[in-house]
Amino acid sequence: MQTLLQFMRSHPVGGTLSKNGWGNNDSFGVSAKIYKPHSVICRQDDTDDTVFILKSGWAILYRELLDGERQIIDTPLWGDIVGFHFVDGPRFASLASITELAVYEISRKALVDAALSEGRFGNKIACALARLNAILAEHLVNVGRRNAMSRTAHFLLELEERLSKVGLSDHGRYECPLAQ
Repeated sequence: MQTLLQFMRSHPVGGTLSKNGWGNNDSFGVSAKIYKPHSVICRQDDTDDTVFILKSGWAILYRELLDGERQIIDTPLWGDIVGFHFVDGPRFASLASITELAVYEISRKALVDAALSEGRFGNKIACALARLNAILAEHLVNVGRRNAMSRTAHFLLELEERLSKVGLSDHGRYECPLAQ
């Protein structure tokens, strides 16, 4: 089974650093945990400090609303970091699998310690988090400025671009297990 360190070495955001480039941090020897489709991986308002890095599969990140509905915030993909927050406190959203999902689970402290001790690794993590922040900001713009048809079209184009960056789209074609 591929460990988190092996996965991050081959990941597009993480680049293809040598073993020395990643350092010898044993905390990244963790193996992926597999979740069945429609499993809740973490819940909104949980207070644990686990960070998830998606290895494979499809997931949704969502907020539970007061009326019992849920608002999907994002669809994390291969290599995305989910659940990282800079201060202690509850999670702002829930993470659930759509298909079988493989994730690496690591404590926030271990990830921060590794990022601070390894300059190149820290830079790769910062780039990944900045990318996710930009995606979430674009989602907010979508809600306020586009009608439903435009939001859907933009989402599908964004999804194709993100999937192509990780080798899961072939000339604009990709599998999409999402349903309304």
